[in-house]
Amino acid sequence: MTFSRSQIAIHALLSVCILLFTAPAFSDTAADSFQEVVTKYLSADPKPRLPEEAHKFQVQAEFAIQQKRFDLAAQLFAQALEIAPWWPAGHFNRALILGELKQYEGAMLEMKRYLMLTPNAPDARASQEQIYQWELLERTSADEGFSKAMLGRWSFNCSSSEIPMFVGRKMGNMIVVEMHIDVPAGLLHSRMAATVATSIDLNSVKYLGSQEGLRRYSYRDETTATGTDRKMVFDRVIEADSSRRRQIESTGSDGKKGIENGKINGKEVPFTQKCGD
Repeated sequence: MTFSRSQIAIHALLSVCILLFTAPAFSDTAADSFQEVVTKYLSADPKPRLPEEAHKFQVQAEFAIQQKRFDLAAQLFAQALEIAPWWPAGHFNRALILGELKQYEGAMLEMKRYLMLTPNAPDARASQEQIYQWELLERTSADEGFSKAMLGRWSFNCSSSEIPMFVGRKMGNMIVVEMHIDVPAGLLHSRMAATVATSIDLNSVKYLGSQEGLRRYSYRDETTATGTDRKMVFDRVIEADSSRRRQIESTGSDGKKGIENGKINGKEVPFTQKCGD
């Protein structure tokens, strides 16, 4: 994707302190759909038997666990649950596997579904306490993920010297992001450093969940243009992983929105790519 110089300038100024998401990890529609599954299962007497096709995936998943192929086992349990979403043991086992894979958000979802289907299970208390442990691990992992998504060199196009490069570095409990760009200077190019500098207080960062592999965070930053004393404060929401990020929301201290729902002036905000440490 290529951008005009004016587009680059706009995106650079509005995206300078880095980018991520804002929305719940699972939609209300999905939650309502599973609640219907729970209601039907709890009222069923007798309880349904696991279909043979789902049983096949169960056997294969358990064999994959013996082979320590946990990713495959998680996939196989997921296939069984597509056939029998009411199967409590399937949700329980998949939760434990996802926890082993450090996919804590998915693990918590599966364990919560297990508890919805078996609210009076003998291990209900232990299962709930496992969720509490995963919550802590997920929050710790998310905090580390935010730093990884902010530090290093990022750009809309890593191979172009005329596209802004965003360089993030950690200073105490702050992350400072500077914009660097090469601009024509006669027959030569000169590097303009810190055209815009943004400071992010890590205490302001909040993890909002994830969707499709991208974690979403909100945070507040203070942005200063080089050569001026003017400081601008923004509340932002970004989505990111370790290799790409983009801004979803940007609201100035005056209440005006620069980016809303991932769009600026009706156009999608593009992702920046990580170019190096």
